[in-house]
Amino acid sequence: EIIKHSAAPVNAFIVRGLAAKKIRIIEEARKSESLTIIILNYEAVFNLFEHLAAFKADAAVLDESTRIKNPKAQVSKVLCRLCARTTHRYIMTG
Repeated sequence: EIIKHSAAPVNAFIVRGLAAKKIRIIEEARKSESLTIIILNYEAVFNLFEHLAAFKADAAVLDESTRIKNPKAQVSKVLCRLCARTTHRYIMTG
């Protein structure tokens, strides 16, 4: 859907599968020279922090913001560290 509705050329990567496959997908996304979107779940963010931290992101979009409402939770802490590296941050709910 992202590619279909984008006005600019875009590559969308869905990070899923076993850990090694997820890492390969992230590495492939890092090599992309066009607009790149990485889609993954909250648990993957926590487990793949080092690989995601190496990715230069301009924006972070987080769906289901209730998942990060506890600032003491590990996932919330990791996302705060990752999102601090971006220029734009968006959270959504509902």
